[in-house]
Amino acid sequence: MFKNMKIGNRLALSFGLIGVLLIGIIFLGVSRLSNLSENTVRIVDDRYPKVTWTNAVLDDVDIMARSVRNLVIYTDAETVKAELAKIDSAKNSINDNLGKLEKNISTPKGKELLKAVMAVQGQYRAQFDSVLGLAAQGKKDEVKALLSGQMRATEAKYTEALSALVAFVGDLMEQSGKDSVAEYHDARFLMLALGCAALVLSALTASWITLSITRPIRQAVDVANRLSNGDLAVTIESSSKDETGEMLQAMQAMVAKLSQVVSEVNSGAEALASASEEVSATAQSLSQASSEQAAGVEETSASIEQMT
Repeated sequence: MFKNMKIGNRLALSFGLIGVLLIGIIFLGVSRLSNLSENTVRIVDDRYPKVTWTNAVLDDVDIMARSVRNLVIYTDAETVKAELAKIDSAKNSINDNLGKLEKNISTPKGKELLKAVMAVQGQYRAQFDSVLGLAAQGKKDEVKALLSGQMRATEAKYTEALSALVAFVGDLMEQSGKDSVAEYHDARFLMLALGCAALVLSALTASWITLSITRPIRQAVDVANRLSNGDLAVTIESSSKDETGEMLQAMQAMVAKLSQVVSEVNSGAEALASASEEVSATAQSLSQASSEQAAGVEETSASIEQMT
């Protein structure tokens, strides 16, 4: 099949295969880079903000806990006002960040952890409002009892639930980083493999095409040299049907034609030599007859003289 393929078709096939490999390398590189970009965007725009929002809720819970304790410790109006402002700001920040988490968490595990956070947050907020109400009434002993008892346990659960959510999102970030590294290693390996395959294929096809062209040309040069030395017995063997095969077949036909012409010339030369020999024999016969005729004439002259 390939032996009888035209040189142009061989070149087209070779460059086509190499082009397909190059297209494969480009497609692979672009697709893997796209995956890396998606992982990076997922980390930066999705998972990192979730960790930030959850940590912000933890910080606000700590602020609220410290502020409510300060309300028990301090009694001056300015300090109480400042701590109440901190508590309001922390509440608003918690509501805002939890709202963002509800909108952006989409995995079943994440939703489950956030649901647990929201459940504990409701209990904590109710107890916290009770503490504020008791503090406003000046019932510090009841406030201390609630803070050190039921509310402390609820706060611990609240912090634990938030920490679990942070750990979960952090694990997702770490997994995205590992996926990016694995994607890079896979892409590098596949691109190197395809690149090596393209190089090997280029070398093989180049050698194949070069040999398929140079071998018949060397054979044709050898035949031409032998013909120039007068060797008409040269034979040319070629079974391929490409351009070089057609050239060798044409040279074989030329050698056969030259042999035929030379044979015909030899035959003509031999015939001409034979005719020359016949002409020479005829000339000798004519010369001999002329000599005999001259002798006869001389005898006749002599007889005439005697008769005279």
